[in-house]
Amino acid sequence: MRTVHSLLFLLMLFAAGCSVGVGVQIEDFKPAQGPQGVHIELRLKGKVIGGNTISGELLAVRADRILLNVIDNPDSPNAKSRVVLIPVSMVKTAEPEQMHRVKVRSKRKELGEEQVNRLRLVARFPQGLSDEMLAVLLADLGQDRVDDWSGYNKGHPQTF
Repeated sequence: MRTVHSLLFLLMLFAAGCSVGVGVQIEDFKPAQGPQGVHIELRLKGKVIGGNTISGELLAVRADRILLNVIDNPDSPNAKSRVVLIPVSMVKTAEPEQMHRVKVRSKRKELGEEQVNRLRLVARFPQGLSDEMLAVLLADLGQDRVDDWSGYNKGHPQTF
């Protein structure tokens, strides 16, 4: 009995020393401080021109594709943003800033519902983008269409 009490006491001490909800506080979480989406780094499967990672602001997410605002040459005075569509089938992992990594199973072509919902919460457009909204965003960036890495929009509307 004495051993059980000792173990219980040690367990209570251990539990008292643990913090619930350890991580980023809301006041330090960048996406909570403005309308922009979280900065995310995608590690891509295989070899892609320019390396196997792409990073930028998470604009929107669907089960089968991710829309990013990518800054080309961010250290250059001529840095330019562009909207890029990445199919989930190309993604190995997604690492949103200040959040846990999202792994994509190698044979999956879509994110699971929980993964999509988690990423939508920190996207600039969690509800998605209509054709009109996307056209305004592209015009603001001086783009005439999304830089589509999959050819997904060929013959399809650009609605995200």
